[in-house]
Amino acid sequence: MRFPRCCAVVVAGVVVVGTACPIDGLRDGIGAPCTVDGDVCPLDHTCLPDDSASPGDGRCAPILDYGTCEAPTYAQKAGKVLDDDLTVDDDADLGKLEGVSDVTGELRFEAAGPGGLLALGDLCGLRGLQRVEGELLVSELDVTTLDGLQGLANASGGVVVHANGSLVDVLALQNLVVAAPLSGRDFGVIIANNRALDEPAIQALKDALELSTPTLKLFSCGNKNSPSELQTCPDLNDLL
Repeated sequence: MRFPRCCAVVVAGVVVVGTACPIDGLRDGIGAPCTVDGDVCPLDHTCLPDDSASPGDGRCAPILDYGTCEAPTYAQKAGKVLDDDLTVDDDADLGKLEGVSDVTGELRFEAAGPGGLLALGDLCGLRGLQRVEGELLVSELDVTTLDGLQGLANASGGVVVHANGSLVDVLALQNLVVAAPLSGRDFGVIIANNRALDEPAIQALKDALELSTPTLKLFSCGNKNSPSELQTCPDLNDLL
């Protein structure tokens, strides 16, 4: 069983946690069966593949590290479903995602008008999010990291991280298992035109995804220190 940033294994119904990754107070649901394409886990977990199970089956793994975000203290264990598309362009829209684990439509974060960045500060309000069935777009935000998205395992419509001028770290996406290829392309994750995001940070995400999900492909262009042949990057409409 592959768990990120921790060593949690279920043996005969008992959770065994490696000494290199202590957990303060074992949370309900660790090791519970789940399906990456279907079930969602308790809100402070993510569904990751179980090598011993059928393809698509997994186990609920605890998220031990939310980066710059504090771990959630949710009272409820089952997340809410947002059964619609949502475009987030202010704090009120972001509040609609509090405690949501599953979005059945598209989820887009982008500035309401041309120019400038959407001032959200961080994405910590997304800590319960595990699945987006449509496309996930993170564009023109003021965030420096994608922390808050550590629980995201399934982005069935693909992921686009575009033109976030302050972004320097995308490793929060390392728990992605499903990111379907975007229209007409063979990659499910696009990291483009983030001018402060350098190639080592992108490579760190590529390495993490390849380690756990070799079939999930990432394409990047127009970021800081991109190779010269990738310095010119299509605009957003051409990427989607």
